[in-house]
Order: sequence, then C-alpha cells, then structure tokens
Amino acid sequence: MRLIKSYFFIFFITLSFLGSSQESFKNEAEKIKYSNKLFEEQKFIEAEPLMLSFLSNKNNAEYNFKYGVCV
Repeated sequence: MRLIKSYFFIFFITLSFLGSSQESFKNEAEKIKYSNKLFEEQKFIEAEPLMLSFLSNKNNAEYNFKYGVCV
C-alpha cells in the first residue's frame, strides 16, 4: 500500500512539472481559455494537466467534470 502511495505521489508531481513546462501564460484567464480550447478540440491528454491545476485552485463542478473526462 505504501508503494502505491509513493507511485501516485511521483505521478502527480511529474504531471505538475509537465503542465507548468508546456506553456507559459500571461494570466489565469489565458490559461483557462487555452485549456477550454484543448478540451473542445478533444485533446484530452494535453488538457489534463491544465485541468488538474484548476482543481487545486478552484472548487468548481465544471473543472471537476472536464478533468474527469480528460482522465
């Protein structure tokens, strides 16, 4: 069980680094616009790290849904 928790921790840390290194945004609104565009184009793999970052910042049903679809 402890090993599984370690893998999940490493997985989410890796995702956070990948998500932050993919694009540089001027502000939060630009990041939201870009992630929604990816979602609408059904580029779920690219949108997933961005949606994950929104979950940690905002508790919003829309982001919960979109992240679930991306995963």
